[in-house]
Amino acid sequence: MADYPKNPILARFFVNIGLADQLGSGVRNLYKYTKIYSGSEPELLEGDIFKTTVLLTVADIKTGDKLSPAEENFLELILPYLKENGKIDAKTASSLTGKALS
Repeated sequence: MADYPKNPILARFFVNIGLADQLGSGVRNLYKYTKIYSGSEPELLEGDIFKTTVLLTVADIKTGDKLSPAEENFLELILPYLKENGKIDAKTASSLTGKALS
């Protein structure tokens, strides 16, 4: 089954500059890695705005993995917002953490 991008010129451009590894791999990789890391499938809603929901599992605190100071700081800034609002978008996360969108 071949994948056909909605905008082939733009898709080829991203492949040529190295920002896409292969045409049409995004959704396939989304399903593959979401299943591995969260145990569920992503929810894709197509409308005026395309929305993707990826459910994440809470990390097991007993794993012994230590967070870096940067990761701890990030969580301290983001978690209160998430607890109050239930969700966060990239722009708000960028604003709260002072990190530029990439």
